[in-house]
Amino acid sequence: MEKPDLNVLEIFRPEREMPRRETICSECPLRGKPECPGDGLDGFLRDGRMCHHAVLIIEAHHRRERVRQLLRDFPLPARMAGATLYNPRQRQTYQAADLIAWAEMPQATRQNVLLRGASGAGKTHLAVALCRELHRRGEAALFVCVPDLLYRMREAMQYPEQAAELADAVESADVLVLDDLGAERSTEYAEEQIFRIVNARYNAARPLVVTTNIADTAGQSLHARVVRRLMDGAFILDF
Repeated sequence: MEKPDLNVLEIFRPEREMPRRETICSECPLRGKPECPGDGLDGFLRDGRMCHHAVLIIEAHHRRERVRQLLRDFPLPARMAGATLYNPRQRQTYQAADLIAWAEMPQATRQNVLLRGASGAGKTHLAVALCRELHRRGEAALFVCVPDLLYRMREAMQYPEQAAELADAVESADVLVLDDLGAERSTEYAEEQIFRIVNARYNAARPLVVTTNIADTAGQSLHARVVRRLMDGAFILDF
């Protein structure tokens, strides 16, 4: 059964991003129960420290704000607004089921995902659908086309603050989708920037989802250092 098509931007309305102190406890499952370590009013313990459960609630609100910001700065392709993992094209049924299973895994146990196949096989469609599903789950998933990302990074070089924000977005997102890896013009700059992104996420154990039409990912079109980190324990879906 197809899940309801939720409007993610509506879910994460700005006025809902940060709870007021007096309403923090209203979201806590321990409110009014003997197990509540505080007073059940404003998220603080009797000794003035913030309740652990209140911290978790506030962190969840920050994550929702992060998703909203990514959707504003890196919108998903408008022509794939209806992309979903729950009603895929017939030829993508098995790949969609695998991606649903991957999305349901705890974040700390997810490996990289490589969607590999010929142009027009539906890799980007499923990658966008995966992002929409992760957004629905409150995760900060970022979708970027590699050639476009490299262009934005080069343009931001003369604006240090903008460059830092862009680097933080691609390195710290819960999930980063790199669409059309290998389609970029092979230059020393492109190779170095892609390696820096992949290596940063590799060291931080944050997963990557990559689409590519390069059948042999060990080939010359992808830099060897990038391939080693992408393929380390990667989950490969061929189209």
